Amino acid sequence: MNLAYQNIEQKKWFIFIIIILGAILGIVASNGILLISFFTLLLLMFLFYLFVYNRNLFILIFAVNYFYTFELNINIQFNRNIDILSLVFILFMGIRSDIILRNYKNLKFLYLLALSSLLILFSSSLFSHEILNSFRGTYEVLVFYLFIIYVFDSFKNLHDIELFISKLFLVFIICLVANWGLRFLYPNLTLNKNVYGFILDLIIPLGFVLLQYKKNLKIFLFLLLSIITLLFNDSRGSLLAVVISIFLYLILYKRNIIKIFRYALVGLFISVISFFVLPDTIITRLTDIDDKNDFNTITRIDMWEASRDLFVNHPYIGIGLRNFNYYYNSFYNDFPYFNPFHPHNTYLYILSGTGIIGSLVFLIGVVVFGFIIIRCRKKSSDYLGAFVTGVLVSLVALLIHGMVDTYIIYISVMLMVSLYIGLVLKIYQFSK
Repeated sequence: MNLAYQNIEQKKWFIFIIIILGAILGIVASNGILLISFFTLLLLMFLFYLFVYNRNLFILIFAVNYFYTFELNINIQFNRNIDILSLVFILFMGIRSDIILRNYKNLKFLYLLALSSLLILFSSSLFSHEILNSFRGTYEVLVFYLFIIYVFDSFKNLHDIELFISKLFLVFIICLVANWGLRFLYPNLTLNKNVYGFILDLIIPLGFVLLQYKKNLKIFLFLLLSIITLLFNDSRGSLLAVVISIFLYLILYKRNIIKIFRYALVGLFISVISFFVLPDTIITRLTDIDDKNDFNTITRIDMWEASRDLFVNHPYIGIGLRNFNYYYNSFYNDFPYFNPFHPHNTYLYILSGTGIIGSLVFLIGVVVFGFIIIRCRKKSSDYLGAFVTGVLVSLVALLIHGMVDTYIIYISVMLMVSLYIGLVLKIYQFSK
């Protein structure tokens, strides 16, 4: 029961301080005391949840914890800490099993999809070469579904959702600022541009669509900062995915030639300015996108061919998630000092890892969620309808980027997807 803060809106400064504290801890965490800092933040999150007893805010804090650290995934061995946080969340949901039980009636299809996915992944794990790695992929999928249920259960009316969405962009801004803080404080720290690119896929189109609905200074500042970050992030796949998804939105939803032409001119202006502002290394990488002799292009094609062969040899339940590294290095890798953990293609990763059965379940999930999002957009109010449209455009960007990289292995990315799906499912329930 909430004894301390009956009116959350009157305590917005307290909320802001908590989020800022989380961002500071994230920066401190990059300076060699990663584990201690994240356990401290985890404790802070649960204390905040217990005393304030507002699950929406708990989601925000949980989201911040992942969002401002997602870039560190590979380069400073952040994977183990992601495991710890995921297991803690599974334990939390196990203790609060009432959340799972009371939402079964409204989310039967989701529970069926989750059960099918977990059974297939469990089966492929048993027959995989690296069983522990494969089981890790299985429980990450479990976290994905549990977080959807948790988000769905956290809102009692549409007004709560609107307030939450308005706070979400503050979270995005803080995460972007924390990221630039890392860049300036630790210029020698190698960051994971691919993971960051996936997150930008998910937040830039959403902000763009909402800004079309209502001019908002906070969203405008967010878009400005995120576009600058996108250009400096040096992820070609992310840049193309964002541009293509927004272009499709303007053609299919706006259908306004003058507005499309105006945005095209803005894009051209940004491109010209970028050539004078961005470092030469980034410019070269962006302009060499069609270079067939580029090392990234050569290795990607090689990994895609290897994934295809792995699927042909293990067609039904695949080789198991997170087993690509072993099979590729053992039988296919001809490049010295090249040690990939995934084939840089989400759909080939799923196909080779879970076989035709797992891929079919994934495809069904994409189609069903897509259908719900489209129906929800038609039934929602103007603001929430714009949000749902933004979610659709953002997920399209992620799906496009998934053709040249693997987003499903990063739990920070999948938690963003969980957050979006949980919100859309709740909006859809209220709109019926």
